[in-house]
Amino acid sequence: MKALEYVANEGDDASFLVASLPELKYLDLHGGFIEKEDVVKILKGFKQLVHLDIKECGFCEDDAEILYEYG
Repeated sequence: MKALEYVANEGDDASFLVASLPELKYLDLHGGFIEKEDVVKILKGFKQLVHLDIKECGFCEDDAEILYEYG
């Protein structure tokens, strides 16, 4: 099982993360800063992702658009 705990800081690039770890299955961004557009890049890019923790990341975790598209 592959897992990564990654603390996101303002300025980090989700595209770099996706390109560096394409087979990632678990990603914990809890409490970091991440913009909605980066969450979408992560959800589109990590094809094998089974768990993403984005609680308390600076935007509403129950965003209707993200839940509709990826939930």
